[in-house]
Amino acid sequence: MRAARLAARATRGAPRLTLRGASTVSEAEVAKFGAVVWADPTSASGAGPLHALNPARADYVRAQAGGLRGKRVADVGCGGGLLARALAAAGADVVGLDASPRAAAAAAARAAAGPRFAVVAGAPEALLADGTLSEATFDVVCALEVLEHVADDGAFVAACARLARAGGDVFLSTLNRTPLAAAASITIAEGALGLLPRGTHDAAKFRTPGDVAALLGAAGCRVRDARALHFAPAPRGPGAAWLGGDARGAVNFVVHATREA
Repeated sequence: MRAARLAARATRGAPRLTLRGASTVSEAEVAKFGAVVWADPTSASGAGPLHALNPARADYVRAQAGGLRGKRVADVGCGGGLLARALAAAGADVVGLDASPRAAAAAAARAAAGPRFAVVAGAPEALLADGTLSEATFDVVCALEVLEHVADDGAFVAACARLARAGGDVFLSTLNRTPLAAAASITIAEGALGLLPRGTHDAAKFRTPGDVAALLGAAGCRVRDARALHFAPAPRGPGAAWLGGDARGAVNFVVHATREA
């Protein structure tokens, strides 16, 4: 499988960071996610909420894509490999990519424990430019909780869309550009509860479902569905998450689109 070949190449030694032409990479964000303790869902480094969100996100991707067995999946901004591992467990041939070499190393360690998936370090546009990844070769492309951390969201969404084949599924999730989302993710999650390091989020980078739909449209994709993604913290452990309701009023939301051209 292609993912297995990439895994053999990309996990030989320390994962490499490819920055040539990587206009979407924010070095400050790379540093933030390199410091996350991905294996610990109770850590205040930022992994806890992602552990909580992961089952709901993986179930949504699997359902909207009509199953994943045998499909080629790119998990863009894979972090420590939480989603990539869940999608691989569902039978997908997964390649996880992340601009943070430390996050990519954590994902590679998770992949080694099985179920296996490939890991490459670099931004999607750079990996396309240097031939590590090829355009229009993935059945499913995911970039979940990544959009609010890139330097150029239009270029990032365009690069993600380029990875998908015609008719392929593209999934994006992010934080909504509302006062409620800013209060929940920054004032409460980072401040009052200490679930995330202060400075993890910048409300100026949040986007509405309409904003995300426009970015996808400009990248040649058609939106098929949008859902609210709810998160409830717990005093001990990562908390819980579920999908449902209108994305427009949500704190977090996920969008499913297909590549049309």
